[in-house]
Amino acid sequence: MIDENVKAMYQGFFSGFDAMPAKDPELQKKIDDWKKRVESLAETITNIADFYPKYMDSGLSEEYTSLVSLLYTQDNNTNNHTADDAPAASGAASVISVKNFLEQYRASYDEVRKAGYRKRAEKAYENIFAVADRTNDMIEAQTILEQERLLWKIVSEDWNDIYEPIIEASDPLFASYPVLKLIHKAYRNCNSEEEMRYHGQRFYRPINIITEREIRPWWFALTIANLAREAKDARSAFWGKYLDDEPDKARKYAAHSLTCRDICRQMIQILKESYNLTYNDLAADKRVKPFLLAPQNMIELGRYKSALPPAQWEYYHEVVNEQIIPDFDDYTFLMLETRSPFYKMQNSILIDPIQHQQAIDYEEKVRKFANEKSLNLTYYKYKEALDNKNDIMKDKNDKMKDMMKAFES
Repeated sequence: MIDENVKAMYQGFFSGFDAMPAKDPELQKKIDDWKKRVESLAETITNIADFYPKYMDSGLSEEYTSLVSLLYTQDNNTNNHTADDAPAASGAASVISVKNFLEQYRASYDEVRKAGYRKRAEKAYENIFAVADRTNDMIEAQTILEQERLLWKIVSEDWNDIYEPIIEASDPLFASYPVLKLIHKAYRNCNSEEEMRYHGQRFYRPINIITEREIRPWWFALTIANLAREAKDARSAFWGKYLDDEPDKARKYAAHSLTCRDICRQMIQILKESYNLTYNDLAADKRVKPFLLAPQNMIELGRYKSALPPAQWEYYHEVVNEQIIPDFDDYTFLMLETRSPFYKMQNSILIDPIQHQQAIDYEEKVRKFANEKSLNLTYYKYKEALDNKNDIMKDKNDKMKDMMKAFES
């Protein structure tokens, strides 16, 4: 299953192709094949930070640039013009004007404007059209396009139009957020495919370091908290089986409780020796605290979440600091009682029907709040329109493929 954050990244590229399908069946076939290979790559990605470096290394990025160039010039490829096509002036054949030459980008510019949110790409096209106001000489115009990398910016600015809404709509406390910011900062001002590839290789190791730095704290915190909770739950089960006069099952739960306690203490020791941190240090970290409340995304990309009550922090604080860390003997540990309640997500039909309905009502309320708060975010503002357009174009492309198969047979 493809990660939603990764999917959001490449769907922006797909929507550009879907908005303006190729008229040449062979070119469309290449685009469809490229899409399939991007999706195949995405299926192998478990960490969003790995997507773009692997996307670059695979050659898919260079291929994308090439396909975009071919697609944007499909209507007015100047290589198809001959001397007979050009109007005569002053007794000699004239060349195509700068203005007419640049008009080949008009159709794709109009499609970009329809999207509504691709403001950087709009500006990139407008800068290309403005070259006609700077010179009437075709050679000078082509020199300007190359020196100022105006054609490249069609691709790079479109990338920024895709990336920035994703960052804006993402959870700033999530581990991948600093990575997204770093990648965007590195690629934002690239002037060539080669420069983008250079930055991809240059930042690959720092990105991994940042990912490790961001993920490791909450991984330790959650592991310690869950082991402490498991030790407590097994201890409770031990007493239940003991009082029910089921000694074999009671011994099993007691052994499990003590094993979880020992592993948890080892984790706490590793955390101290390797990172000079305690569980309380992590539990106080603003990047970690929300994840101790079992957050659930209420909207795509997770900027808004529902979570357990803050009292859950007190529960974990008690079971870790008052039960796991002290050096109790086994008997004393098994005799411990827990004061703080443990909260669970009330999403099971096995609970009391009234509580179940209350949980459903609460989730709908939170989801409505999240949707309302997200209305002004660019990513969600235009996502429905893009999805509808993608569905329409997918249907058209599928029909085109069926027609081509019938033709080939």
